[in-house]
Amino acid sequence: MNTRVVIQLVRDSKPFKGLTKEFIINAERVYLFTSQMGTVNLNELEKKVCSLSKNKEEIKNSIDFLMYGY
Repeated sequence: MNTRVVIQLVRDSKPFKGLTKEFIINAERVYLFTSQMGTVNLNELEKKVCSLSKNKEEIKNSIDFLMYGY
């Protein structure tokens, strides 16, 4: 498969409880903007900056909130 599901990280966001998650990456505050989830081709992705795998439950909860409202 040559595509990946991604969720945009933005620097400025008005937090929406349940839908956005705040993270600190390289000493910078960013927000996972779950409503901007989509797919991209692998060749569009650049160098990996970090992993948010330790936050996978929070991220899955945010996706559940987007899909099911809870």
